[in-house]
Amino acid sequence: ARTSAYLMLLLRSFHQEKGNLAVQHKFKTCCHLLVSMFIVYSPCPSEDEAKKIAKSLLQEKLVVCANIIKSSSLYEWKGELKDENEWVILLKTVKPHLASKKVESLHPYECPCVLTIPVRSNSDFSEWAASAKK
Repeated sequence: ARTSAYLMLLLRSFHQEKGNLAVQHKFKTCCHLLVSMFIVYSPCPSEDEAKKIAKSLLQEKLVVCANIIKSSSLYEWKGELKDENEWVILLKTVKPHLASKKVESLHPYECPCVLTIPVRSNSDFSEWAASAKK
């Protein structure tokens, strides 16, 4: 509750002093404390491709865990409606920018979907993730 009140105070200050870099830095730091875990989401054309990407990020310690889930995807691509199977990788990370950039660089699609989603996790998982990232 105290952190939320502090965040609201910083948010008001942020809007009142848009040019103040010190206030902006405090606001970003407080937001990072509230959200210390991210999920990078990306559908892949095959299970093998999804595993290849996930293993690469795990080996480089850019993510702490990866899940691969088979999905049915519907989308329009170049004027044609597609209905295909894809394998979604869900990558848990404390390094969202580096992880998403790496996924983009390894991805076989011409226009890959790479979404970074801030999440809160239970304290046991957060502690494990913090120790695993080293």
